[in-house]
Amino acid sequence: MQADEILAEAWKAVQKSKVPEHLQAVALQEAVSLISGRAGEPIGRGGSNGTGTQRTRAKAGPTKRTKADDSSGSGTTPDEKAFFANLAKESGVSETDLRDVFELHPDGTVSVQVATKDLGPSKQAQTRTVVALIAGARSHGLEESSVSGEAVRNEVTRKRCYDQANYTSKHIGGMKGFNSGAKGDIILTSKWLPEFEAAVNQALGRDADSE
Repeated sequence: MQADEILAEAWKAVQKSKVPEHLQAVALQEAVSLISGRAGEPIGRGGSNGTGTQRTRAKAGPTKRTKADDSSGSGTTPDEKAFFANLAKESGVSETDLRDVFELHPDGTVSVQVATKDLGPSKQAQTRTVVALIAGARSHGLEESSVSGEAVRNEVTRKRCYDQANYTSKHIGGMKGFNSGAKGDIILTSKWLPEFEAAVNQALGRDADSE
């Protein structure tokens, strides 16, 4: 099987699997590896009967970094241990507290595992808590240089406190440490830490009087 045939079959398999767009590159590599191995041929224009130099693909071993659900350009996320260690170092919040609030999923998604009702007394307060938590965690735990606004909004939506009419102008607009960027990303300012700490305390039930 020629290289172009292998690539065509692999791409067809990726499209059929309906994997998320941000994971398609990794899926394509795995599909090519599986198909070329099944065919018993090296990947290269020469093939098994060609005169060109044959190249074989080594099996990919497990790594500590996985594909991220972000638009920062880094393309990878640290493993769970590194995520919590990075975030604890940058925020000063203990890993124990962070693990009670956050969950890092295999695809790089960060979620808040505290009930929405405990994130604030109003939809506005709940939204700001989620924004501070997710944007702070993605910036300093996943080390995103530009925090994915879509990832933050998805979590706000999942927690059922998303208000489209007021989300950008009033909910994020009223925050000092987190701003909505021109490209839809979330920009952290030098004042992110107090709001992040307050959000963690709110989630853990330590700040019942927060807005």
